[in-house]
Amino acid sequence: MKQIIKEYRYRSGYLMMSLITLMFGGAAFVLYNKAITNDSGLIINGFIKLNDGQADIFYYVLTGFSVAFAIAGIVIPLLEMNSKVPRVLTVYDDGMSFPLRKEMCEFKWYEINNMTETNVQGTIIIELTPVTGRKYSINNRMFKSKKEFEEVYNILKEKIKA
Repeated sequence: MKQIIKEYRYRSGYLMMSLITLMFGGAAFVLYNKAITNDSGLIINGFIKLNDGQADIFYYVLTGFSVAFAIAGIVIPLLEMNSKVPRVLTVYDDGMSFPLRKEMCEFKWYEINNMTETNVQGTIIIELTPVTGRKYSINNRMFKSKKEFEEVYNILKEKIKA
């Protein structure tokens, strides 16, 4: 019988998602306003020249992307709240489990062949490769605190001898 060592909340931060929604919502408003009031062309980095019609299309496309990201900032937390999969990373004596989209991934320590770490502007992504060859990622931004992520990271380094 497996023994639970510790459980960690593993989900998007609602504050961060709210800020993303506000930022992209504001960008959508500004870009849409620019698109409907634009009466001149646009030069991007000195070498891409757009006439006024092309500039309008450019602003509308950026508006669309901003609206899509603002909607994602609302939808993602709602999907997480309504998910049937518990948003918890659990460390057991013989392995671990964590949510991935609509399923729980569960591994025994001996099943994980490789662990790599990538740092992209402060976002640390731990990539686990089990015997199946499929890669699974654990992201530091999904933890409640930096301390909790570091605990999990240290456990992984200790348990996975790759």
